[in-house]
Amino acid sequence: MTTQIDPLELAQALIAAPSVTPAMGAVFDVLEAALTPLGFTVERFIDGIEP
Repeated sequence: MTTQIDPLELAQALIAAPSVTPAMGAVFDVLEAALTPLGFTVERFIDGIEP
C-alpha cells in the first residue's frame, strides 16, 4: 500500500504555515512531514554550514 498526498490538503498546509521567506519557517516542516512517509529522506541545508 502506498501513501498518497492530497494536493489540496498540502496546499492548504503550506499556505497556512507562517513563513516570511522560504529560508526559515514552518513551510519546511510541512514539506518534510508530507514527504517523509513517502520514503523521501529530507536533509536541510543551513546557509554557511556544509551539508
